[in-house]
Amino acid sequence: MADDRTAPSLEPAPRTRTVSASSDNVVPFPGPTPPPAPRTESFVLPDGATAARVGDALELRDGARRLLIRYENGHAEVFAADGDLRLAAPTGRVIVEGRDVSIAAARDVDITAPRRVRMATEADAALELEGDKANLHAKELAVATSKARVTAGDAELFARELRTTAERIATRATRYELEATRIVEKAKDVFRDATDLAQTRVGRARTIVKELFTLRARRSVIASERETKIDGSKVLLG
Repeated sequence: MADDRTAPSLEPAPRTRTVSASSDNVVPFPGPTPPPAPRTESFVLPDGATAARVGDALELRDGARRLLIRYENGHAEVFAADGDLRLAAPTGRVIVEGRDVSIAAARDVDITAPRRVRMATEADAALELEGDKANLHAKELAVATSKARVTAGDAELFARELRTTAERIATRATRYELEATRIVEKAKDVFRDATDLAQTRVGRARTIVKELFTLRARRSVIASERETKIDGSKVLLG
């Protein structure tokens, strides 16, 4: 029987590395590969502006290396480091489309047009400015403000039904005219002052007083073309 101690081993020999005094002779173990540096491709214009591919983005910079346009993964940004940002189409239209459009300004927002300015929704609510006219169309309009003032040379209001609610209403006019088929007034107290003439011209007149009717005047004149009738349980004269 053969001696087991002299039998050759079938297991693979362990891996070793050899290190010498010089670092050039180091045999490293296999490890993770470091990420590659961002790929850069550029195109230079005569004025120094560059269009470069930086990683997965495309950047456009001016001669001073200031970023003007950057596009990456469907997202685009436009910058104006100094001066104005102008979009111009002399013979066409400038169209801005998006799921939502927001305009934010640190100071002012100006919208001007030689003919017409129109803002509208798909539900036909619209604000139109044309020439010296302004038109607002909406199924429902709500205005809330702490103080409002309207100045007009000539104003007209048309409504099928109009309701006004206020703690105090003051009306001043040189001439006040009211035309209606029927006027209904309800109040706890009614006071009317006329410094000169107060005249009422009616086809028929009827005054109903629940308690006391008082008429005071320096002189009183009652003139009837036919008869004058006073009916009461007592009539006191003088």
